[in-house]
Order: sequence, then C-alpha cells, then structure tokens
Amino acid sequence: MIRVFLIIALLLAPAAAAQEDLSLADDVEVTRVVVDIRAVDPKGVPIGGLIPEDFVVRVEGDPVPVSSLDWVSGSVARLSPEEVAALPDDHPLRSGAGAGRLIVIFFQRSLVPTRIAGTMRMLQETREFVGRLQDNDYVATVFFQSHLELVQDFTNDKQKILAILDDQIVPYRTQPPAEPGPYPSLAAFFDVQAGLDAATPEHGLRVTAEALKEIPGSKSMLFVGWGVGIMVGGVVKMRPEYEPARQALAEARVSVFSLDVTRADYHSLEGPLIRMALDTGGFYVRTYDNANVAMGAVEKAIAGHYVLAFEKPQLPEGRHRMRIRLKNHKGVVYHREYYND
Repeated sequence: MIRVFLIIALLLAPAAAAQEDLSLADDVEVTRVVVDIRAVDPKGVPIGGLIPEDFVVRVEGDPVPVSSLDWVSGSVARLSPEEVAALPDDHPLRSGAGAGRLIVIFFQRSLVPTRIAGTMRMLQETREFVGRLQDNDYVATVFFQSHLELVQDFTNDKQKILAILDDQIVPYRTQPPAEPGPYPSLAAFFDVQAGLDAATPEHGLRVTAEALKEIPGSKSMLFVGWGVGIMVGGVVKMRPEYEPARQALAEARVSVFSLDVTRADYHSLEGPLIRMALDTGGFYVRTYDNANVAMGAVEKAIAGHYVLAFEKPQLPEGRHRMRIRLKNHKGVVYHREYYND
C-alpha cells in the first residue's frame, strides 16, 4: 500500500498541481453529501454491522458528524430518498423489482504482447467471476481500442455475458450498436456517435459515465486495461479528458476498480490507473503476479458497501476534500476524495 501512494506522489504530482483549481461535479443532495464507501478488513472482506459512530469524517480537515449510514448488500440496489422520489410511479425500483448490483466491465484492448497476454488471462478470470454472480446482478460490457463501443447492454443473462467474453473481445469483432433492453438499460442512454468519436480511454470513460448517470444508484466498474494518462517529456500526466470523465463518474456514482493487465512488475502508466481508482472510491490491483487473487480482491470488495451521508458544512463554493476512516476497527475505507459545493 505504501508503494502505491509513493507511485502516485512521484508520477502524478505535476498533474495534480496543474489541476488543483479545477471544480469536480458530484452527486451531492441539496443539503447533504452522499458517498458510497467500502470498508474492508485487512483481508479485503467488507465489514458489516458498522454504525455511524464507527466512522470519522473530515472535510477540509475538520470533523463532521455522519447523519446516516446504510449497508448495501450485494443483492440490493440502494437509492437515496431523493432518488426514489424522482423515479416515475411505474419504475421497477419503486417496488424493489430488478434490484441487483450494476457492474460495468470496461475492456481496454492492445495488441502489444505485454498487454494482450494479460488481457487473455483476465478474460478467463472474468468468465469465472460472471459464473459466480447472483441472479439479479446486471452486467454491461464496453470495449475500447481506437474508439468506444457498447458491446452488451445491462443483462442478468449469464450466457449472453459469457458469449460476449468468448467471441467479442479477443479477437474483436465489430457488432451493430446494442439494442436497448428492459430496465436497467445502458444502451437506452448510450451515445453511439460520441463513443465512435472517443479517441482516448478517458473520453470513453466519460461517454460511459454520462449514460450511467441516467440510471439511479451506485455502480461498480471493472476497468480491465493497461493504462490511462500520457508520458510527456519523461513525466506521466493525466490527459485533459480525465477531469470531465472523473466528474461524470462521480455524478453517476461509479467506483472504478483498475485491473492492470500489463505483464510487468511496474510500468509508467500504472500511476494514472491508481489515481483513477482512488479518485472514484475503488482500488488498483496488478494482475501480473496472480490474476486470480486480483479478481478475488475486487469480487470481495463489491460484495457490499455503505451509503454514508453528512450535512454539508458551511464552506465557500468549490471543491472540498473528504477523508473518511474507521474508528475502533482495523481496516481500510475506499471512497471518492472530493465533493463540490
């Protein structure tokens, strides 16, 4: 873990400083900040049974009380009261129908030998992951190489998901745009032309997140890829497209888990992958050493999470840093780091 943060500090300090004054949009309520958090023990297992007093929340260094805390198991989609009130009367989530986890698998493809081998290995791990999903979990699959395509709309049909993994990723076969299905449907809001115009993975992430914003509740994204950002003059920087992508991911309540497929102990673009995960409340895992362990860590983390809320403190308008940690429990809390006022 120490090495992870050192990588961020060393590789991304110039980029972070350059973007210090950028505002980041998120999914705050009128008077509250709502944050999806994952509290895991030293073995990576979600810690259940916590109460508001088990968390210390600081905004710009000052403590704020937790106003509400809800546990979300892997089998239940949790909406805030405001999100429920905004749903149409006949929306499935009003009656609890179709309330499973929403998982997006984002494949970033490359034909470079050190990347394609890792992608093939993670395809197998993803197949096994899909086989262990619950019946009411929904999975959508997007693909990026030179542009972004939605190759499978949200579905809980495991055979459809497995068919995509077997036939549509490696070797890649172009398909017509996915037809919108029943709720929840990512295809109903996905901008196909914007996906074709997305020339960077960051732009592709933004297109995906913009569509996900239309579907209420929290989502998990498995980013199976080799890197974001760019090397300029020997320094790794985030592309300009990253901040809009990050904003959209925050607004859509998407936690990104970066599964790095590069067959190396270290590479220059892993720093931006780490930052993307930490910015959105997920985490980074390298698959080179043990792909099974990497996927297992993500699978455990998304088994359940908390929805934490606190009243917004009186602060000037702008971006505000949050820090959330456990009190009287051993473990790590993953959460996005900023909200906008």
